[in-house]
Amino acid sequence: MAKKSEESSKQQPKGWKPAGTQYAAPDESGYVPKKSDWTPPKQDFKPPKSDWKPAKPEYKPPKSEWKPPKENQAAAPQKQWIPPPADGPMARLMEMGFFDTALNQRLLVKFDNNIQKVVQELLTLKNKDWSQ
Repeated sequence: MAKKSEESSKQQPKGWKPAGTQYAAPDESGYVPKKSDWTPPKQDFKPPKSDWKPAKPEYKPPKSEWKPPKENQAAAPQKQWIPPPADGPMARLMEMGFFDTALNQRLLVKFDNNIQKVVQELLTLKNKDWSQ
């Protein structure tokens, strides 16, 4: 009995085709695409004439004057960002994010370099442009 059920499951339904063969070519289906009167335009483009010529075989590029630095020789200093001096009340205000130096200076003079009072005044200002 087991063999009979296996054989019947192997039989495919009528009209069944494997997945790769289900495509019907246009001539089999009867589909004919519409004819078009369009033709591509003629190409009138002509590339420009060039007077470029390859280098002569005896051409040698100029010698380079550059030499790598010696191992014990220090490399030339590059432009590097140098942080502002970290001492003084102005630098501390800048570290806190108060970058308006004119306003900071005016408030430092007003409060006699008392940073706590300056920060409190900056935070209570209605115009919050102290970060620019």
